[in-house]
Amino acid sequence: MRIAALLFLIPFLWQFNNDYSSSTYTGACDTTNANICILSGKAAQAATLLAQTSNYASAIALIKKAQSTYYKEYVISFGRDSAGNLVNSQVSTGNINSGYIPGIQNRFADIHIHTNEQPPSSGDLYGFIDQAITAPHYIRYIITPVGTAYALILINKEEALNFNTLYARRAGIKHIQPDGTSVNYQPTFPQQLVDEFNELISWSHASREAALVFLLKKYKTGIALLKQNTSGIYKALDVIEKTDSKGHTTYLLSYCP
Repeated sequence: MRIAALLFLIPFLWQFNNDYSSSTYTGACDTTNANICILSGKAAQAATLLAQTSNYASAIALIKKAQSTYYKEYVISFGRDSAGNLVNSQVSTGNINSGYIPGIQNRFADIHIHTNEQPPSSGDLYGFIDQAITAPHYIRYIITPVGTAYALILINKEEALNFNTLYARRAGIKHIQPDGTSVNYQPTFPQQLVDEFNELISWSHASREAALVFLLKKYKTGIALLKQNTSGIYKALDVIEKTDSKGHTTYLLSYCP
């Protein structure tokens, strides 16, 4: 039921600056691959460094095991204790399409698992914006049951705030299940973005990843999507829109170098 569907390691991780002015972007779709790669570089390094720790590996193992048994989303937060040591929260249990971010001292990242093989959802994005605009260095990891791993990072706070206002989320629906229990679905994009996302997939045959990255750029969300490569390194994804002589449009997805 997703439309596009939902750490402190060493001191320098809290020192990189994502506070770029909106003048970085001069139009809706003109963010170049170089800009995305430059703006996301230090945050991608931070995401990779956490992914190389035993805390991250432990969190992955716990939520994957829980998801495979109970088919729900599970969430773990990362924080620091009073001595500056990296610590994990307890596992938080969600439902089939959303989770609950557990609190922990000095929280600076979280990770959750989807119940399907989809990239981050609209609910993941809006929830991340809420967190990141008050904690600009925050990182949200999302993994799938087979192990595909993504992360959302903030690259422009002003743009994220503007997007939150101009393209305000719609409340998720409430569904009553056969056993009488209710499931509250995640917030969704406004209809304009829902329609465009669906058109990118159905008409242009873009992948869900490519469609999401394209919308992140086009609507100047101030957010970049990272994906872990086969070497375990998190890199930003970029997409280029190309139209051939016959008017056929394709969306080419690539990792930053």
